[in-house]
Order: sequence, then structure tokens, then C-alpha cells
Amino acid sequence: MILALRKRHSTWEPKKLLVVFAKDSSEIIWPAVSTIETIFQKRGLGKSA
Repeated sequence: MILALRKRHSTWEPKKLLVVFAKDSSEIIWPAVSTIETIFQKRGLGKSA
């Protein structure tokens, strides 16, 4: 889910993505911002994406 949102909003930082997702899906426990950053980097979706 978070990867799809990142692809749609490539200029958004992980913190903003997390805030948007947490609002829409508050029943889910989301990972920390640093974990999301790591996931993006491993998938080639880092800050330069």
C-alpha cells in the first residue's frame, strides 16, 4: 500500500505519506518513518525518485 502511494506521489517525503495513510487507515499500526525510508531506498524509491 505504501509503495503504491509513493509511486503516485513521488515528491512526498515518508513522513507526509505516513500522515496521509494513518488518517485514512487508523486501524492499522504503521511502521516508523525511518522504516518507510529504508523500504523506499531498498526499492529504489528514495529521495531522488
